[in-house]
Amino acid sequence: MCITYTFERTFSPADKAADDYHYIPFEVPEGVSRLEVRYDFTRTGHAAHRAGFENILDIGIFDPRGRAFNTPGFRGWSGSARSQFSITPGDATPGYLPGPTSPGTWHLILGLYQIAPEGCTCQVTVTLHRESTSPSPSSWPPPFPPRIVRSGPGWYRGDLHTHTHHSDAGASVATLVEEAHFRGLDFLAIMDHNTVSQWRDLAAHADAGVLLIPGMEVTTYYGHANAWGIHRWVDFRCRTSEDMQRVLETVHEQGGLFSANHPCSPVGEAWEYGFLEGMDAVEVWNGPWLRSDYDALLWWERLLDEGHRVTAVGGSDYHPAAVVDPYTPRHAGTPTTWISAHDLSLPALLEGIRAGRVFISATEAGPRVDLRAHTADGRDVMVGDVLHVSAGSTVTFRCQVEATAGHALEFIHNGSVIARYPLSTGSARVTQVVVIEEEGYVRVQVVETPLSAVYPQVTALTNPIWVTVA
Repeated sequence: MCITYTFERTFSPADKAADDYHYIPFEVPEGVSRLEVRYDFTRTGHAAHRAGFENILDIGIFDPRGRAFNTPGFRGWSGSARSQFSITPGDATPGYLPGPTSPGTWHLILGLYQIAPEGCTCQVTVTLHRESTSPSPSSWPPPFPPRIVRSGPGWYRGDLHTHTHHSDAGASVATLVEEAHFRGLDFLAIMDHNTVSQWRDLAAHADAGVLLIPGMEVTTYYGHANAWGIHRWVDFRCRTSEDMQRVLETVHEQGGLFSANHPCSPVGEAWEYGFLEGMDAVEVWNGPWLRSDYDALLWWERLLDEGHRVTAVGGSDYHPAAVVDPYTPRHAGTPTTWISAHDLSLPALLEGIRAGRVFISATEAGPRVDLRAHTADGRDVMVGDVLHVSAGSTVTFRCQVEATAGHALEFIHNGSVIARYPLSTGSARVTQVVVIEEEGYVRVQVVETPLSAVYPQVTALTNPIWVTVA
């Protein structure tokens, strides 16, 4: 026996301007064991797509616990990647959370991502099944026991931004874990869009030898953000900076970290929220190095110049197909984020990011960059650390670089390149003396030579060593 609801809605650009989201309530009676949803909407042609006027409607669902901001009623989101989904107590379509099909008022959520000038009509069908036997409920959220994958301090390399079939990629978590092994990565953050259904698969691969970081990509129509190390879903329905600030605070309440992703992206959503108080990181490098990454690097440096100590990170934003092509230019680890941590565990990696003990390289092979600062009285610090000196003090910066033949090493002091050293061998140790007259920072980056006339082709970059003047 089943119950079917059919809904039709029409949206205009004015509806989008009024609210990004539209809700459709429907009733679920007692005894429902399976909930199925199908939807479709008015498609637009290729010309409209190229002009940016394509209709795109996203979809998700909330259960009777409510649809308020950060509500526990969230049960899944698939954006526009799927035309149908189902939920049962024991299983669900990727992107959706299995669990009780509780009686009460449920709400479909339609995201008005993009509405063509001529408008968009959407049809939704909800089918409720009553079956004689119900599958066993699954536990949610899945257990994430504290785990140290590898003991001892070191530079651990990985990817802080990947996707699976739980959002808009084709590959499973298992396939992505195999890719991480192939690339020699130590950790992998699977950040599916606006959902946490991938966590069940992360828990199933907890002993895979790669540290899997739970989180999600908060994907809004005005910018994206990574939330690493959270243990509950966080909301994505943000139109204003105040909305996103609430999300950031929720991430921190859970002990997680918040990063603004690809802030200058020409594809998808550039970051429109500005600087948020407490922002932990900025993804200055997204996939293979492009002009948008250079623009993001400049945006991050402006934050540094304003005194915000925000960590620069990278992420591949890898959306692999169901069968991974090992030769694709964008793969797990392009770029690679290296984190100095006291062991390979989630708390240690988050602490390393929080402290700014991070550098980024084009691939998992490097270039590797280790920047340190030394003072005449014997103090020795690394990236992320703060060095307190008197005005006029001389500080010696030493940088060990690997896999850099044919490149150049640039020392950057408060946003300006103060020295550039050609690198003719695969390994080098470069020293730069800086007289400190004002507080600020020193960092380094490796660039390809000859230098581009348009923008530098960066192959590695570090976070700052901060200097304060007494």
